[in-house]
Amino acid sequence: MGSKFTEFLYPLTLFTNILRELSDKSPKFRQRRLMDDQAHKNVKNQAQSMVEFALAIPIVLVMMVGIIEGGRLLFIYSSVATASREGARYGAGVGENGGGIDRYKDCAGIREAAKKIGFFAGVQDADITIHYDAGPGTATKYADCSNSVKVKLGDRIVVGVTVPYSPVVSLIPFPSFDISSSNTHTIIKAVPVIIDNP
Repeated sequence: MGSKFTEFLYPLTLFTNILRELSDKSPKFRQRRLMDDQAHKNVKNQAQSMVEFALAIPIVLVMMVGIIEGGRLLFIYSSVATASREGARYGAGVGENGGGIDRYKDCAGIREAAKKIGFFAGVQDADITIHYDAGPGTATKYADCSNSVKVKLGDRIVVGVTVPYSPVVSLIPFPSFDISSSNTHTIIKAVPVIIDNP
């Protein structure tokens, strides 16, 4: 039975081989085969592109979040440093505020000057420290800000600002920490001006 079946199939396989050879020589068949091969390559390329995209997108997203978080950290640090500088500048200035209080004693004015600049960093009254020292080479503070503080010529005002930082997106393991800045300015209380008449 098996040999009769193969004898029956043999002429069929010869016939199909002849048809295949004839169709390979026809221009329409070649064109169709080229189009099928090109379509198969396009599908292959699209699949490869999708796999590459799936591998690359998490890395790109993590980099973007890291860049944004780093920029935010730098912005907060800059705001804190500028807030402490502006508070010290206000306190070291000559004169009085509008209410008759010397500027170095005007704790509310110093805090307002710092908060105005540090608004975007979230600087609050509790984040601001104000004290005085006796000048360069003396890091020991002798008083905190109050209306009764007595300063001498050459004393300095020290304004510190500390703001807590924590990342917005916890995708990148940035730890939470405090960003601090301290600025010192010499208080211009009384400067004698001597004029010699010729």
